[in-house]
Amino acid sequence: MERDLIAYLSELARTRPDVVEKLVASQGLEGLLETFRVAEETLEAKGVAHFFEATELVAESLGGSDALIPTATSRQPMVIWSDCFSEAQTLWRAAEQLWTAGNPQVATALSITVLEESGKLWVERLRLLGPQSSDVPRSSPEQESEDSRRPTGVLRQHNSKHLIAAGATLMVNARCDRILGTDFVTQTIRKAKKGKLEDLRQRCLYIGNRHGTLQLPSKAIDSETSSKYVAIAGESLADIHPDPDVHREFIHEVERFEVSAGLLTSGTHGTN
Repeated sequence: MERDLIAYLSELARTRPDVVEKLVASQGLEGLLETFRVAEETLEAKGVAHFFEATELVAESLGGSDALIPTATSRQPMVIWSDCFSEAQTLWRAAEQLWTAGNPQVATALSITVLEESGKLWVERLRLLGPQSSDVPRSSPEQESEDSRRPTGVLRQHNSKHLIAAGATLMVNARCDRILGTDFVTQTIRKAKKGKLEDLRQRCLYIGNRHGTLQLPSKAIDSETSSKYVAIAGESLADIHPDPDVHREFIHEVERFEVSAGLLTSGTHGTN
């Protein structure tokens, strides 16, 4: 396992020095190494390949043209980022309210959207806290040629955004393992990779016909499973905020939902 991670980091440093520099600048060298150390303890059950692919998608997003927030603005970019985070919080609260009101299907669809937005905002946070693009070493001609053959707009691909969020937060989130169970977290990561989360979202919203069978949103998911998607979306969103006070306040909000849904016992905390 350790050799795999070291080999992967070495290859990433050789082929994408711009990505490594951005990650180190945003997290600090010790922070980045700690992320990989924690990952090493939890990846065995969840799969090294998922973690590597999530990192590759983050790398592609950082090196691409999918910037969400313009840096040439009179407002501080991270202030704008916080506004975007608040929008995602509003979506999560709507999902929680819908689940409580007995509509687990739409609650699930919104929760998957929140997970998607978490991936987008996490990558944007790395971009904003890293060095300016003009300070980053250019990729080699071979890398640029390879990049030109890749599909553009990673952050516009639903399954990619889900996977970024899953790889960034769920892979190393011990809270989710304890509260929701490693099996559910692992299944969510695998569904994200295969695009099945987007499929689930569609089934929760639209009447359809598959192989001659009528499919109704009301039959797409049960309330118990839906509550886990609401919880995992809240956990993922809370995990990406750099302000410890904002993180703590929002994670308490998520915990209150988890208690009400029977996922967490009152008086206990699923802290990392």
